[in-house]
Amino acid sequence: MLSSRYPSGVVDNDDIGMTRLRALLDHLLLTGNSHKMLLAIAGWAPWIEVDRREEVLRRCMNAGREWTAGQLGVLFKVTLEERSALRLRTIRPAGFDDQAMKQLRRSSKAACERRRRQAVSDKARVGSKAAADDNALSDRDKTIYAQTVEEWRSTTEIATAIRSWPEFKPLDFGSVRKAVVRSCSNLIAEGWLESDLRTGKRRQPILFVRRKTLKFPTVHADFVSETPGQANGARL
Repeated sequence: MLSSRYPSGVVDNDDIGMTRLRALLDHLLLTGNSHKMLLAIAGWAPWIEVDRREEVLRRCMNAGREWTAGQLGVLFKVTLEERSALRLRTIRPAGFDDQAMKQLRRSSKAACERRRRQAVSDKARVGSKAAADDNALSDRDKTIYAQTVEEWRSTTEIATAIRSWPEFKPLDFGSVRKAVVRSCSNLIAEGWLESDLRTGKRRQPILFVRRKTLKFPTVHADFVSETPGQANGARL
């Protein structure tokens, strides 16, 4: 608090300045370090003569005064805003009695609870948005849809058809097929495709898909766009 009241680092040479210095010395007295207390006197009150500093120290040590939180608040004229900004936990705002402090603690606890609830709500909202974004069709999903027809087609066939596209050229065939399966899964979940899991020649499961044209008779107009699929002659 001395630093906030005396930015120059020197207390005023008056009764208030000396009393505030005493409050600091009483606090340092708890450490039992008299050398540290002398340094505080020399630093904050350099206008006190060297031979008087020992006397000031002796008076402080003999008095042994303990300051209450309310007394310190009045001495330093602490406002509620300062107490919050400086995070003062052992000094009350000036003029606050026990009842006022009890109300302040209740208000602070309620504010913390509101912030906690808001954080939980924000987290849930972000999670919902992320889930919605995951379910939404991406440009890649729409492009993969352009490779499907009303007849059954395997994800392996689709992967073979799009492997030459610039987006997939750096990938090996296995990675391209995984991307196709992911997009088809999204399209199936959104209701754009029907699926059929069949067994291949090597007994491995292969996903087959086809469009749900009866359920979505006007879907073609939604997906007409310039995609790599159109360069391969696949239009809706």
